[in-house]
Amino acid sequence: MQEQVSLGKSPTASDKFITPGVELVSKLSFSHIVEILTIDDPLARFFYETECISSMFLLKTICFMVKSL
Repeated sequence: MQEQVSLGKSPTASDKFITPGVELVSKLSFSHIVEILTIDDPLARFFYETECISSMFLLKTICFMVKSL
């Protein structure tokens, strides 16, 4: 189930691109999460979160991909 973000603003299309924290913590290692958090663009961060979860990327792979942004 997707968490609703409430920051006192109207919902936007980008609100759909949020991976629930519980899913991140339960499916990714701490090192993966730290590396993903270095991505400034929310859409790119969502993409890499989703890819790491579905493709089970090695940390070395995600580090390489993030550094090539």
